[in-house]
Amino acid sequence: MGVFTKRVLFSDWLRQVTVEVDAVIDTGSQYCVVPESLAVLLGLQPAGTDWVVLADGREAEFPQAGLRVELEGRVIFITTLILPDPAEPILGAQALSTFRVGVEPTGEVLIPEVIRLLTITNWETI
Repeated sequence: MGVFTKRVLFSDWLRQVTVEVDAVIDTGSQYCVVPESLAVLLGLQPAGTDWVVLADGREAEFPQAGLRVELEGRVIFITTLILPDPAEPILGAQALSTFRVGVEPTGEVLIPEVIRLLTITNWETI
C-alpha cells in the first residue's frame, strides 16, 4: 500500500467554490473522503449514504456527495464520503482508478496506469 499526500483542488460539481488541500493518496482506502467542515465550505449536498468498513474494523454509515477533483492538471467527478471532522481528505483507489493512475511502489509518485501495468508484468519492447 502507498500513502502520501498531493495538492489537489476540490470543488462542488458546478465549480462555484474551489479549495486547494493536501489530500492523502491512499491505495489501501477504497473511497474518496472529505471532512464535514470542507463539505460545508464547498456546499456539497449529500445524495444518500453508504456503509463502509473503517481502518479499525468498525462499520459505519456516512453521507455521500458529488465532488469535482483536480489532480496534476486532470479533472474527475466522483462520489465522496463525508466524514466527521477531523477526518483527512483522502483520494482512495476509486479516485486513482478514475484518474487512471497507479502509485509507484518505491516512491511518492503517481504514474499512468498503462505504464504501471507494463512495469509490474515486466513487459519489454523490441
